[in-house]
Amino acid sequence: MNRLIPLFYSIIIISVCLIGYGSLYDHPWSYDDLDHIEAAKRAQQDWTEIFNPSAKEPTRWVLNIYFWIAHVLFGDHPGGYHAFNVLLHTINSLLCAHLLRRLFERPFLAGISGFLFAINGTPYEAIYEISAAGLLIGTGFILLSIGSVKNALETRQTKWIYRGAAWYALAILSYESLAVAILPVFYLWWTENKAEHRSLLLPLTYVVILCGFVLVDTLYYQTVTGKIGFNAIDLGWHAAYNLSLFSSRLLINAYLTPFGWDAPPPFDIPPPFFDLYAITGIAVIGILIFLSLRSNIIRFASIWSISTLLPYIFGSQNFYFPRYWYLATIGSALLFSHALLWLSNRLPKPGSHLLLILGLGCLSWLGLEKIRHYEGRFLTHAANFHIDHRQDANRAIELFERARNHYQIHLPMLYQNLATAYFEAGALKKARERVEIVIQKRPNYANGHRLLGRILFLQDQYTEAIQAFRRAGQNNPNVAADLHISGDELIEKGHLVDALAAYREVLDIHPDYEYAHVCLLNIGKILHQLKNIQPAADALSLAIQIKPDFVDAHRYLGFLLFESGNPADAIQAFHQALKHRPDDVKSLEGLAKIQEHIGNLDP
Repeated sequence: MNRLIPLFYSIIIISVCLIGYGSLYDHPWSYDDLDHIEAAKRAQQDWTEIFNPSAKEPTRWVLNIYFWIAHVLFGDHPGGYHAFNVLLHTINSLLCAHLLRRLFERPFLAGISGFLFAINGTPYEAIYEISAAGLLIGTGFILLSIGSVKNALETRQTKWIYRGAAWYALAILSYESLAVAILPVFYLWWTENKAEHRSLLLPLTYVVILCGFVLVDTLYYQTVTGKIGFNAIDLGWHAAYNLSLFSSRLLINAYLTPFGWDAPPPFDIPPPFFDLYAITGIAVIGILIFLSLRSNIIRFASIWSISTLLPYIFGSQNFYFPRYWYLATIGSALLFSHALLWLSNRLPKPGSHLLLILGLGCLSWLGLEKIRHYEGRFLTHAANFHIDHRQDANRAIELFERARNHYQIHLPMLYQNLATAYFEAGALKKARERVEIVIQKRPNYANGHRLLGRILFLQDQYTEAIQAFRRAGQNNPNVAADLHISGDELIEKGHLVDALAAYREVLDIHPDYEYAHVCLLNIGKILHQLKNIQPAADALSLAIQIKPDFVDAHRYLGFLLFESGNPADAIQAFHQALKHRPDDVKSLEGLAKIQEHIGNLDP
């Protein structure tokens, strides 16, 4: 019977991986993916590019070799790369179950852990993003390395030590932060050896590998050490905060987190709740320390989870991205499965077995739903890439609509970006429909009102456009530039009153706007054309007050004063313009006209 258990859970793990991630084959590129593809193309011409210190990730030799080979197999089509990521995750889930079965000799515990790791949506980004393949490859090597350590401790054969160290080296060369997996290795070496049989060869071999990597990077690549310096590693409060937050998010709601908010964990919770999770994390870590005194499984899982989070607790918020949690999720899966079995064993039979099956079924459903949700979310991420970097609005529209209709993603940001894509594609009616949904969901969302203003302007609804810009202006300084441009275009179209309203909105919303003096000049010109001479002069004077060397305003004020019968002040205005630009032809012409006019008036 025990021999059939691994086969049974292997079939289940493979099945849930195919069900959960099988649709990735037709997903597109995302932000960092094409950097690796371009590097792979260069490597086809010169294989030394794999080790080029100026590459994007020069120390990840294994990852670079993978992309070199993968590009030969898959070319420029993302489907093959996505399929290989799914294959890697499936293999890692099986290796996870196999390793835990070897470590603890509990097949059911191992199978449930591998299953929970397979369906955990927390590190979904690592599976989705082609550029994150190094994490998947490196995690597989780490699992093989820990398995070799187990064999070395049982057989006392040095070949397993060297084999485990080799796997560890390959893991680091796949993704450098996986180096922290040396801590679970040390734990196994320390706990599974009696003091009199505790050979130093195993830990020293791993330390030599790690030190060799750091030495090569320091002397040649200067990449990993540069990252350490850039992230300002120190043991400040932010490190403790991040550790408690990550522990809480990873160990408590990895499987139970709601999946209807804006983004994958940890951004699927509003930022104000981060503090609550951090406080909860302190309690979680305390409980794990207490339970670790009684259970070797909890102790190993806690060390695994917390140690593999360490590279990410010192840095900026960039490390909140969940792809970094991929390796740590194995520890959380072990903790969660141990808790499920502990609870099941304390319930009356046979109902406990039924409850365990129902519980796993619910977790499976929730996990697959979350994976589907995150897949749709990352599809919108890829759609944004096609807007931002490929300037392909039509492709972005296709991806956004697919996320909306197929994955039922109805987040405000999806509609905002979809409206932007329709706007850039020239489909103003559809852009307006989508952005109005955004405003309905978030009435105070400045970018939504701003985009609506741009759409209304192009639909010749100038008054409504200016009102939309006003609603956006209080929270978005870019609206001033939009209104400024709108005013210029309205002048060209001959809509002077609407242009005047646009320029005045700029000054009302953002009095300190960088080009406020230009808006005042245009206001003065429009008022002049509308025969409002004194307000026009006031606007020009204010423009000069803001920018005393504003030649255009001095000159225009000179012509306005001359036309209104005030040649003396007009001369002074022209002289001010020439003071700042002595060769200003139009000001010289203005002075000549005044002189001619004065001469004609002489007796």
